[in-house]
Amino acid sequence: MRLLFCLDKYGAPSGGADAFARGAAAALADAGHTVQILRAGPSSPPPDQRCVDVETHALPYPRVVRDGDWRTLDWNRRWRPVVDRAIRIFRPDAVLTQNMLAPSSVAAAQAAGVRTVLFFHGYRCLSPDFFQGRDARTAPATTFANAPWRARLKWPWVRRCLDAYAAAFRSAQCVIANSTYAAGVIERFFERPAEVLYPVQDLQEPSHSTPAPPGGSVLFVKPQPVKGVHLLLQVSRHLPEHRFVVVGPARRRVRTRLARAPNIEHRPWTEDMQALYRQAALLFGPSQIPEPFGRVFVEAGLQGVPSLASAAGGIPEAVGPGGALLPFDATPEEWGQALCQCLAPATWPGLAGAARAHAASLVQEHGPDRLVRLVTDAQ
Repeated sequence: MRLLFCLDKYGAPSGGADAFARGAAAALADAGHTVQILRAGPSSPPPDQRCVDVETHALPYPRVVRDGDWRTLDWNRRWRPVVDRAIRIFRPDAVLTQNMLAPSSVAAAQAAGVRTVLFFHGYRCLSPDFFQGRDARTAPATTFANAPWRARLKWPWVRRCLDAYAAAFRSAQCVIANSTYAAGVIERFFERPAEVLYPVQDLQEPSHSTPAPPGGSVLFVKPQPVKGVHLLLQVSRHLPEHRFVVVGPARRRVRTRLARAPNIEHRPWTEDMQALYRQAALLFGPSQIPEPFGRVFVEAGLQGVPSLASAAGGIPEAVGPGGALLPFDATPEEWGQALCQCLAPATWPGLAGAARAHAASLVQEHGPDRLVRLVTDAQ
């Protein structure tokens, strides 16, 4: 089959969706399919083209209006003729897409009579605040009355974006969710079923046992408000005897607070996350949104690193029995107590073993073969 994968990002991964795109493209190519990546972004080629062809079309960042919703509308308007041309030249059997450029990619494929496979990774298509502090399965649909004030100030852009995403999800021939939880959200809002595929196609169980040291660091990935960085700062203050390693870019105010904490080491983003997992005893993920999945918990679990995370969204599916879960409204004291319990000598070995076993089972059940089967069955 000839598969056209339309993406806003394809290169060094900065998140689960980006890593999935690279892993999915490689898995489909390894299965004998011809994969063409149509990528937005800088004109320079991505650092790792794997075994697929990559064509890049630069889309301009707005110089005057710096807004995510405005950029989504502008980029999709500019992207549509790019996809139209690619379909005419490449003649794909199917168009695969995800994230920001999904509306125009699906519309172009529909106009050309080409089947579409749409991967769901996040809540940008449903909520301006990503359902912060709420359950996406029961939260009301976004309206002007219940939107955050920032979204109300630009409501026409927000509404147009939500409508464009809704049209894409309702018209795509196949929608693949990244968790059972996310599939339920899709069915609720878009009134259609979705297949479930955990985004772990490029992950592998380590060939040798590398148990994390019980006295290792507590790892926190992406110091952002929605990831619960404020809880990290409070917990680290309550537990000065523990060492915390924070990975990823942060805003200036957060960087300043991280630098002032004597037991926090802030590191830039790295592609070699495995080295950090091997030095960690626990992954701390008190997310404040019901994340559809949580690939980072599977990555850590494969290295025998248990997790302490929010009991929300698809996170429990990613963590499984290899960790502990607390609700959104747990206090910093409760998070600190749970962290100490996870690291206790009597508890940690069992959690580490369960984390490794659970992560390995997810990788086996949702590996490249399942991805290929879902994509080809969509034909």
